Amino acid sequence: MTELRDLRGELTTRSVVSEETLSVALVGCLDMDTTPSFAEFMLDLTPRALVGAFREIRFDTAELYLMSSSAISCFANFLKSVKRMEQPCRITFRTSEVHRWQRRAFEPLQRLAQNVVNIE
Repeated sequence: MTELRDLRGELTTRSVVSEETLSVALVGCLDMDTTPSFAEFMLDLTPRALVGAFREIRFDTAELYLMSSSAISCFANFLKSVKRMEQPCRITFRTSEVHRWQRRAFEPLQRLAQNVVNIE
C-alpha cells in the first residue's frame, strides 16, 4: 500500500507508520478553507484503516490551533466507518492543555465511538 500523501500549507500533516501504528500530527488551522483537502486526506486513510492495516491510529492535535465543525464531521464520518469493523483499530486523539477547546471538541467523537476512541 502506498504511503499517505501529507498535506502542506495552512494545515500540515505529518504521518509516520511504526509497526501497526499510524501517527498523524495535525499542525496549523483546520478551518473551512483547509477542510476540503483534509477530507481528501481522510478519504485516503479510511480504506487503509478498514483493511486492518493499523492496530492504532493516533492523531496528535497539540499544534492544531483551530478546528471547524466541518472538520469534526470528517472525523465523525471516519469513526462511523471504523466502528463498523469486526475488529476496529484504536483511535487516539492527543490534545494540548494550551488549547482547552480540543478536549471539548473531541468528546462528542468519543461518545460516537466509545469503544474505539481515546482522548489524551
